[in-house]
Amino acid sequence: MGRLFKNVRDCKFKGEIHECVEGDGCVNISTDEVVIDHYGYLDEIKKINRNILYLLDLEQSCKDRTKVNFYLACSYYKLKDYNKALSYFDKWHKEYDNTTDLGLGISMFLLTLKEAKKYKEGYELGQKYYKQLQNNKLFLFYYADACSNYNKEQEAINLLTTLIALPNSHFVNMMDEGITTWKPFILLGNLYVSLNQYDKTLEYWEQGYKIYEAESILREIINVAETSQNFVYLMKYVPELMKKFPDNIVSQDKIRYGMYLFNTGAYKAAIDVLKKEAEGQHFIDQLVANLIAQGKHEIVQSLEI
Repeated sequence: MGRLFKNVRDCKFKGEIHECVEGDGCVNISTDEVVIDHYGYLDEIKKINRNILYLLDLEQSCKDRTKVNFYLACSYYKLKDYNKALSYFDKWHKEYDNTTDLGLGISMFLLTLKEAKKYKEGYELGQKYYKQLQNNKLFLFYYADACSNYNKEQEAINLLTTLIALPNSHFVNMMDEGITTWKPFILLGNLYVSLNQYDKTLEYWEQGYKIYEAESILREIINVAETSQNFVYLMKYVPELMKKFPDNIVSQDKIRYGMYLFNTGAYKAAIDVLKKEAEGQHFIDQLVANLIAQGKHEIVQSLEI
């Protein structure tokens, strides 16, 4: 975890997580109104076992036992010891006392239940806390995910639709920020794939891609567009793939690009692209046959195949 304040000569940092600063020439910074929640080194696997020993010792003596249970649960989750993680999450939420963020904690609880393949329990936990956390984006995402895993697709869609309609916040936590930005759109698209509603799938994946331009999302858009014969999306995103990720292009991508060129009327350019691929001749023969069937003999002759 990084410091809240950078190292500065003649300044000393105080507090368990260096949240206070003092010294000659230092800017007087007040953190009285800032809620600081330190979760140790959950992003550094090598230090988690050390933290667990410290937390187990605190469990016997610390007044904030629920907070200790929460951090133990998170630590065991990071170590993929889901049974121990769930036992501490269970203790934490039964003794909840406002010392930790409820939305974050229940979201982590839901995520751990998912990893342990306890889908029914995840769905029921989400139901229990929905009224309290219905405006919490993090919770809504993981509750929707729990619904999806428990074959409650429409409930998941309703939750995600609510989530993306909520105003943006600057909430920062130890979880993936994509959960409150682009991932809800991807999960919505996935749900519509399972319902064979490909237009909705493409609509939501496109929105997710606009926020996070990942190659994997772009390829899924193209795959579903191809499956559903959605030429609008193919015409838009096949050239985008070629342009944005040129180092990862394979033969299938080039064939798709050749088909895209052909459908835009760039027949010669399409043939030139397809000729260079091992399976390209098969597609050239198909395209030429289509032109002949349409009576476009002059175009075929101009291609000099």
